Amino acid sequence: MKHYSRILLNGAARPAAITALLGTALTTYINGVKGFIAGVIASTLVVAFFLVHLLLAKATATMDPRATYAIVMASYFLKVLVMVVFLVVIGNFDLDRHSFAAVALGVTLGWLAGEVRAYLKLGGGYGSSR
Repeated sequence: MKHYSRILLNGAARPAAITALLGTALTTYINGVKGFIAGVIASTLVVAFFLVHLLLAKATATMDPRATYAIVMASYFLKVLVMVVFLVVIGNFDLDRHSFAAVALGVTLGWLAGEVRAYLKLGGGYGSSR
C-alpha cells in the first residue's frame, strides 16, 4: 500500500496545478508580465511549502510523537522565517502584490481542498480510528 503522504500528494497536486494555471493566466491577462511573474512565484512558493509538509509527514511517520512535534514546530518556524526573508527581498522588486496574493490564496485553497478530499477517500474524517 502506498504511504498516505503519496496519496495526499496525488490528491492535492491536480487542484493546486489547475488553480495555479488559471490564477496565473488570469493575472497575466489583467496585469501583463507583472501578473505572470507574481503568479509563477506565488504558485511555486505555496507548492514548495506544502511539499515540505508532506515530506516531513513521511519522514516522521514512525518517530516518537514528541520528536515529530519538535520537528514540525521547527519546520513551521523555518517556513515563517523563509517567508519573512522572501517578502523583504521581494519588496525591492516591482511585483504585483495583488496578483501574488490572489494566486497564493487560490493555490492554497486548491491544494487544501484536494488534500482533504484525498484524506476522506482514505477513510479518515471525523470519528474515524485513523
